[in-house]
Amino acid sequence: MEAPPITPLTAFVRQLRDKPEGPYAEPYFDPCDGGTAAECLFPLEAPGPRAIKSGSVSRNNPDETAKNFFVLHQEAGIDRTRTIVWNIVPWHVGNAQQSKIWPVT
Repeated sequence: MEAPPITPLTAFVRQLRDKPEGPYAEPYFDPCDGGTAAECLFPLEAPGPRAIKSGSVSRNNPDETAKNFFVLHQEAGIDRTRTIVWNIVPWHVGNAQQSKIWPVT
């Protein structure tokens, strides 16, 4: 999490985690992505429980969103060092069993 070009992004996440309003467990940016050298940011909604458990928003996380994102970019031929992924809401919304942002009817 400390190798450039991810270093400033790691510092940003640490600032978020140090806020007194917490305790949130904002996941880190994936060091395998392009970091500050990325050409394209892909903002996702909010991290799920597995992103919190792994500690980073990553297309290598063991969940369907990560898998679909990985396959999509692989099929499109987009190298991950050209991209960075994070979330509009940087903390998990929900509980261990379910993520919830949109109301379920």
